[in-house]
Amino acid sequence: MRAGLKTLIATGVLFHPTSLPAGVARDSVKVESSINGREFRWRITNVAAPPITNLSIPVFSVYHEQVPEGWTVDRADKNRFAASVTSRAYAIHKGQYREFSARATSSSAVLSATSGHVGFQGGDTLAIDGVWAPGKEHKSTILIPPLVIIGLILIQFLSVRRQERATKPSSARS
Repeated sequence: MRAGLKTLIATGVLFHPTSLPAGVARDSVKVESSINGREFRWRITNVAAPPITNLSIPVFSVYHEQVPEGWTVDRADKNRFAASVTSRAYAIHKGQYREFSARATSSSAVLSATSGHVGFQGGDTLAIDGVWAPGKEHKSTILIPPLVIIGLILIQFLSVRRQERATKPSSARS
C-alpha cells in the first residue's frame, strides 16, 4: 500500500523547461516522474519540439537502467543517468513519448528534485527543473537525529541533577 501511495503522489506531475533553446516553446517537452519503491521512471513527451536525441538526469547510486529500443545508456558518469539514440530514427519525435527507468540502491539515496536535460537533433539542449530522481543523502541529514538525541539526553541529565540539588537539605550540600 505504501509503495502504491508513493506512485500516486509522484505520477502525473509535469515539469516544465526553465531555459529554452531557440525555436522551442515553453511547453514543448514534458517530463513525468513516477516512483515505485526504489524504481524511478521518467516519461519524456515531445509535445512540439525538434526530435529529442538524448537525456541526462543527475542521480545517485542507480543500477539496472532501462531505455527504449534504439537508445543506449552512457555509464561514463555513475552520478548521471544518460541515454542517447543509436540512430535518428529512434529519436522522440513531435507527439511521441518514451519511458526510461533505473533502480536506486538502498545506500544513502533519497528522493530529490533535480534538473534534467534533454538534447535535440541539431545539438541544442533544454534544462528541466523539478525532475524527481534518487539523490545523495547529505551528511547533515544523517548527523542531525543522533545529535538531537544526545542533546535531549544531556538536557534531561542536567535537569535531573539540578532538581536533586534543589531537593537536598542545605546541610547535606556543605
